[in-house]
Amino acid sequence: ARERGVQVMLPTDVVIAQDIAADAETDVVKVEQGIPEGWKGLDIGPQTAAAYAQAVLDSATVVWNGPMGVFEVEPFAAGTVAVARALAQTDGFTVVGGGDSAAAVRLLDIDADAIDHISTGGGASLELLEGKTLPGVAALRRPASRMGALMVAAGLVWLLAELANSAVPALVAAGLILATVPLAVVYHLLLAFHLHHQ
Repeated sequence: ARERGVQVMLPTDVVIAQDIAADAETDVVKVEQGIPEGWKGLDIGPQTAAAYAQAVLDSATVVWNGPMGVFEVEPFAAGTVAVARALAQTDGFTVVGGGDSAAAVRLLDIDADAIDHISTGGGASLELLEGKTLPGVAALRRPASRMGALMVAAGLVWLLAELANSAVPALVAAGLILATVPLAVVYHLLLAFHLHHQ
């Protein structure tokens, strides 16, 4: 990061509690103090939240992957709320990647229309940014599958039937096309799943 002139922002304060509960006793500690024995860091602190929100507001492009804390429990939601609100207010291009982040936008009543793109594929989004090829995209780049060939054949039968002005073969071909489209989609999804888990 230093070689590229990129600033890496780390938390300076943390919201801590002994339990993840709405009525838990909380405290804010500076990172250099450390988290006391028996306590857990459950959200970024107010100083960090303000710094992160300002960084988001000042950025031309923001990719957000992962909430700041245990946002589902009210005492630990403030950091995520601050970053999500900044994301909805910035003039920069914004992407939310990951199921938890997408859920935070929805559950915390953030204006999702103000965010340019929301995806539940957090890990996949990061892999795409790394330049890796995603299994589903790789499957789509392969030469026509048998299913694709069947769709082309059905399309040709339909075209020939239309040219011959015959309704019955055209209906049969149209039925074949309609039947093979969902099968082709299922085939490619299964192929992508198989390639991803090899």
